[in-house]
Amino acid sequence: MVTRPRINGGLGVRETRFGNISLLGKLIWHLLNSPGKLWVQMLHKKYMKNQLLVQIQNYSNSSSYCWKSIIRALQHLREGFMIRLGTGDVSIWYDKWLEFGRLASILPVVNISDTDMLVKDLWDDGQWNLESLSTVIPNDIRFGILAVPIPRDRNLKDCVKLKAIEKVKHLIWLIFHGCLPTNTLRFRRRLTDNQGCPRCQFVVEDTWHCIRDCRRAWEVWQELGFVGTTNFLGGNIVDWIIQQVDSDQGHLIAIDSRMAWGEDMKVTKETIQILWQRPPWDFVKINVDGSSLGNPSRIGAGGLIRASTGNFLVVFTIFAGVACNLLPELLAIAKGLKLAWDRGYCKIICHSDSKDALRLLSANQVGFHKYKALIFEIRELLRRDWTVRIEHTFREANFCADFMAKFATSCDNGLMIWDEPPQSLQQLLLADIMGISFPRIV
Repeated sequence: MVTRPRINGGLGVRETRFGNISLLGKLIWHLLNSPGKLWVQMLHKKYMKNQLLVQIQNYSNSSSYCWKSIIRALQHLREGFMIRLGTGDVSIWYDKWLEFGRLASILPVVNISDTDMLVKDLWDDGQWNLESLSTVIPNDIRFGILAVPIPRDRNLKDCVKLKAIEKVKHLIWLIFHGCLPTNTLRFRRRLTDNQGCPRCQFVVEDTWHCIRDCRRAWEVWQELGFVGTTNFLGGNIVDWIIQQVDSDQGHLIAIDSRMAWGEDMKVTKETIQILWQRPPWDFVKINVDGSSLGNPSRIGAGGLIRASTGNFLVVFTIFAGVACNLLPELLAIAKGLKLAWDRGYCKIICHSDSKDALRLLSANQVGFHKYKALIFEIRELLRRDWTVRIEHTFREANFCADFMAKFATSCDNGLMIWDEPPQSLQQLLLADIMGISFPRIV
C-alpha cells in the first residue's frame, strides 16, 4: 500500500530497494573507472583477482557486507552493460566477450586447430574474417559476431603519440572517428545537396578522395615522393593511415595528409562586382532586410519599393521588439509584399539577402516552426492573383534596405511608411541608380 501509486490508493513512496541499487551503482561505476582509489584497489585485490567486474556472478559467504551488496546490485545493473572489445587479446572460445556467453559452452565442438586463436586473429583490414576459422559456427552466432564493432583504441593511442603539431593530430583523429567534414558526410547530415568534390566536381568527395585520390591531393603526395611506395595504395583509410604513421616517415605522412586535406579544401575564389539591378520595365522591385543588435536583441525590418527606372516609390520600417535575427527577415518580406499589394502593384520582384528566410518559405515541413503563422501569411500573399518572384541577393546589392532595417532598430514607433525618401537614404539611392558596384569574393 505504501509504495502503490496515489492514483491507485497508495502513498506513492518509492521503494528504498531501488534507491539503494542506484547508490550502489555509483560504487560500481567507481570500481570500473577509478582504479587509483585505495578502496577500489583493495576490492580488486581481495575479491576480483584479475577478473572483470561484469563477469562476477556470485560471492562467498565470507565476503564483506559491502561486497555482497555490490554483487547483488550488479545483477540488476548488468542488463545496462555492453561488453566492448579492447585489444582483442582474449580467447575466442573460453572468454566471455560476446553478450550470449562463452562460445565454448554454446558450440558442440571447437576444432583443435582453432583452440589457441584470439579475437584479434579474426580481424582483417578493419573487418571480421570468420572464414579463417575451421570451426563451424551457426548463422545466429555468426551474425552476432559481425555486429560487434572492431575497436580503434590502438589507433587513437598512435594518434596521441604522433610527433606532429596539434592540428595534424586533430586531422588524424577526425579520420579515425569518421568525422572529417567531407561533402559525403555533410550530405548525410543534410547540410548540403551536393556530394561532389569542389575540385573534381563529378567525383564523390569521401575521406579517401580528400586525403589521397583527389587530383590536388595526389599532386602533393607525388611531389613529396610517396606515390608508388609500398602500401601507398590501400583499401581501408584507417589501416592505411596507421601503416603510414607506423613507418619511418610517419610524421611526414601525417603532415602530408594535412597538406593534402588543405589543398583539397582550397576552392578557387574570384572577385565579382555586385550592384543593384533595375527590374524589367513592367515590374517593381522590393528590397527588404532585417536587422538585430544581438541574438536575441532589438530587431527591426526595413524595405523599399522602386520602379523599373530606379525611381523611389515608397519605403517602410518596422520596430518589432526583442527577438532572434530570423524574425525581422520574415517580417520585412511580409510587410513589403503587403505594401506592394495595397499600392496596386501586380508584377513584383522581391529581393532579400537572407537565405534562411527564403529556405523556410520553400520548405515542406514548417508546421512546428515557431514562426509558422508568419510563414503561412507570406505564402498566402504569394498565392494571390499577381506575379511575384522572391529571390536572393547579395548584401552589396541590398544596402538601402539594410540601412532602413538598422534604422528601425533605433526607433520605438512600430510601423513607419515614407512616400518621400529620408534625407539619410538619398545618397544610397543615388549610388544604386548610377550603377555603382561593390566587390565581393565568391
